[in-house]
Amino acid sequence: MNAALEIERLAADPAAWQARAESLLEPEHFYWLSLSMDERLAALDGLFRDYQLMGGSLDPDPDPQSPFWSREELEAFAKSRGTSLQTRK
Repeated sequence: MNAALEIERLAADPAAWQARAESLLEPEHFYWLSLSMDERLAALDGLFRDYQLMGGSLDPDPDPQSPFWSREELEAFAKSRGTSLQTRK
């Protein structure tokens, strides 16, 4: 079938459009796309809160080759995050 005709047919029938989208997407993706923007923002807020409770952070990972991080700052950052980052002396 011609793609333009298929799109036109689906646009005329919202139920057919939803059935087609549901057949192409994983259930989790379809569920996410079926949420309103407010529902998605509320879900993201919960996910971000859980991420932070598990120790997640938005702090950038240190780049040992960056001229903006001193050796002392790198070591302090590594100790605060419990990583095994080692710097060369």
